[in-house]
Amino acid sequence: MASQYYQEMQENFKNNSKSREFPAHSAKVHSVAWSCDGRRLASGSFDKTASVFILEKDRLVRRPLLAC
Repeated sequence: MASQYYQEMQENFKNNSKSREFPAHSAKVHSVAWSCDGRRLASGSFDKTASVFILEKDRLVRRPLLAC
């Protein structure tokens, strides 16, 4: 079960509110997905990159993860 912190982050996304900003893309983000344990967040962008975040440390794991 995700901790209170992860649940709050997910709720912020559902409500379209911004609690933290991760400058990972140079274009709009079109996809966001949470890991099963709620500790990682992946995003895909129109700049043809995907980024993965470790949320417990509020940092970007890798940028870009994938470029097409």
